[in-house]
Amino acid sequence: MPNHLSNQSSSYLKSHAADPVDWYPWGTEAFEKAEELDRPVLISIGYDSCHWCHVMQRESFKDPETADKLNDDFVSVKIDRELRPDVDHLYMTYTTLSAGQGGWPMTVFVTPSKTPFFAGTYFPKVASGGGADFGSVLTAVHEAFVTDREKVESVGREALSAVSKVVHPQPLRQVDDLLMHEATEAFFEMEDKENGGLGGAPKFPQAPVARYMLAYAGRTGNEVALEMARRWAYAILRGGVYDQVGGGMFRYSTDPEWLVPHFEKMLYDNGQLLSTIALLYRLDPTEELAHCARQTAAFLERDLAAEGGGYHSSLDAEAEGVEGGPYAWRWSELEEALDAEGLQLARDVLGASEQGNWYDATILTRRGGREIDAEATDRVLARLLDARAERPQPRVVTNLLTDWNAIAARGLIEAGTAIGDDALVQQGTRVVDWLLDVAVDGDRVTHAIGDDSVADLELVDDYAALIMALHVAGQAADGGYAEHASRIFGAAMDRFEEGSFVYMTGVKTDLPIRPISYDDAPTPSGAATLAEAYATLRPADTKGLKRILVPATGIITRAPYMGGTWLRVMLDVALPQ
Repeated sequence: MPNHLSNQSSSYLKSHAADPVDWYPWGTEAFEKAEELDRPVLISIGYDSCHWCHVMQRESFKDPETADKLNDDFVSVKIDRELRPDVDHLYMTYTTLSAGQGGWPMTVFVTPSKTPFFAGTYFPKVASGGGADFGSVLTAVHEAFVTDREKVESVGREALSAVSKVVHPQPLRQVDDLLMHEATEAFFEMEDKENGGLGGAPKFPQAPVARYMLAYAGRTGNEVALEMARRWAYAILRGGVYDQVGGGMFRYSTDPEWLVPHFEKMLYDNGQLLSTIALLYRLDPTEELAHCARQTAAFLERDLAAEGGGYHSSLDAEAEGVEGGPYAWRWSELEEALDAEGLQLARDVLGASEQGNWYDATILTRRGGREIDAEATDRVLARLLDARAERPQPRVVTNLLTDWNAIAARGLIEAGTAIGDDALVQQGTRVVDWLLDVAVDGDRVTHAIGDDSVADLELVDDYAALIMALHVAGQAADGGYAEHASRIFGAAMDRFEEGSFVYMTGVKTDLPIRPISYDDAPTPSGAATLAEAYATLRPADTKGLKRILVPATGIITRAPYMGGTWLRVMLDVALPQ
């Protein structure tokens, strides 16, 4: 029997429509059902290109025994985080606080009033490594809900209180040069100087921090900051986390050396990569940066372009159930695809070997950059791209999201402007024009184009990212973009700014508390991007800008690596030119 997901637009939700679990989409019907049956609600949040989401589905959600337990004791709600980032953010905040870490798939248990009381991420069907198996978790949660309701309700109230304190950032400081220098020094201390980037594995690109370091270097002339950002960017562009064959960056590296990626390719990561390349190129122009910008733009057009305009949200981490299958090369496959000269270049320049560097295969790198046999190596990579096209391909996740498309459009325009490539600028402005046509109605901006299930959802991320894309388009081309940016900015301030806080949603929300998202993870904070728009469109109103910036000093003090976008905006106040 199909569950309640078969009529959903989201490919992720539809992929669960044949599960034996009686899934509901997020909405009134599910929680009214839970109230009627007096059951806890399982909220499972994931996305279509997530490898471990697929694993949990295969292990548990397609398992009849697990499904029976869920159907008998719970009301089960499946959420695509790409469509409801507000729901994802609220419950991810709780999951991180209660479980010590977050991630997807996210597994949250809530009362019928949507109050969370237990959470985790991926739970295996069979326990391993000392962790609990999913069946045991279900049994314990149901038993607690039935036999100790008062404690469950008390835990839930305390949870919402804790989440509320986190989302209203504290403590507050002045936005000044000391705050900038302290954050910058923190990044210097966190840097992996051998491999580039911050900290150890897993290694995320953290483009907002890299862009801040570049802006700081440009503002202050600090060579250490510039070298750190340069080392970071080239480590990514020359590593396995960047697709040397087809262009574009994977979501993150599983190791400190940027070698083995988690194989999703996200639109927002590649848009931010282009913006980072643009900033670095202005400070340190190289042909390699220009080449990677063009290669990344080509990937977007080749693999993510949607019919009618814009870009789809991502490529799946798997192809026919194999994670990373299209991207690694056994030596025999290289021998089949290349001649003797090409094989030698693959060995000498791209890190290929008979033994491989990932199981029995090689994830190609380009550690020497374009210093050695660049054109000949490009021809080898083009041949491998043709050969790769014959393999099973990852699915395209077809969500069309306003904020992610705006991030990509901005990156394309900024990179094209920086390297002097009009084709990239035009590629980006086409996306901006498309967004104006399909995502904007007067001063209202929709989140997911063509998906009626979220037609009423208003998110600051969409407004803010689009405003900045419009701004850079207006700088690059004459098309009335500035007027659109000003109109949408005014609407965004009216809808999302209240009492110096910038909220994630409008006043109307179906969540137990109105969420605030001030951190850059994994996309730039919508609140911070709106502050950037404020600084850009109202540069003379420093008093108004400071009002918005001061609440963000809490996250800068507590976790500066989550506040790169805020820091970049704060430069205009703390270290004016």
